[in-house]
Formats: sequence, structure tokens, C-alpha cells
Amino acid sequence: MADDDDSDVVYGTGRITDKSHRSFILTSPDSAVKFLMRKELDGRPLKSSQDEIYEGWQKRGLSRGKLRKHFLKIMDWDSVPEMEVNEIYNKLKDKAYEVKHSG
Repeated sequence: MADDDDSDVVYGTGRITDKSHRSFILTSPDSAVKFLMRKELDGRPLKSSQDEIYEGWQKRGLSRGKLRKHFLKIMDWDSVPEMEVNEIYNKLKDKAYEVKHSG
């Protein structure tokens, strides 16, 4: 289990695995959407402090492409729809809740 913790996007320090991309979306939908869309949930540009955090995650292996793939799979979408960042977040949050409570 320690292995999994180390690859956790937010709290880990090790390599971010494919599996941790998926759990990041489900456990931190707000951060996942902000990372993916490169915007705050209200649509404003990210703060530079946020950007630095994301750069650190990317150095550890977090990939927007991989995240997007998992995101679309979880949402059952072919592509990210044209909608406000907070709308996308709300849809993901609801879906994440469903996924976590259906198994």
C-alpha cells in the first residue's frame, strides 16, 4: 500500500502512475479539472503558486494527456464539451461520487 501512497498525485512524492491519474480525478475532482483546463474553477487564469504545484506534479509523471484519457473514460465522453470550467467540475464531482459509491 505504501507504493500507492507514494504515487498519489497530491500527497505522494514518487512517480505518478497510470492508476494514480484515475484516483486523482476521483478523489480531487477540483484539482484535476483545474490541472486539465489550466484555469481556476471560476474560469480565471491559475495563480502562479498553483502553476508551480502543477509543474512539480508533471515532473513526477502527471500527464495532461493521460489525465484527459481517464477523465473522458470516467465521464463516458468522446471529448471535453464546450462549457464553463465549473460546470465540467460539477459534472465530474457528481460522477466521481457515483463511481466511489457504486462499487
